Amino acid sequence: MKHNGLGQSLADRIRVHNAAKRMGCSPRTVRRLIQEGTLPAERVGMRCWAVLRADVELVALRRARW
Repeated sequence: MKHNGLGQSLADRIRVHNAAKRMGCSPRTVRRLIQEGTLPAERVGMRCWAVLRADVELVALRRARW
């Protein structure tokens, strides 16, 4: 299994559209959360972002409490 430099497995990361499905929102909202710094992400390629599954779950729980 491949790992990034931070000790996280690449399998623990998902792309924006999958994060949106898990969070029950649009990919545009996920990108806005990334831009605001609410959802940590890293660029993978020229146009793609990857986020940790655990971060997606955490942000989804926080959003559900609003």
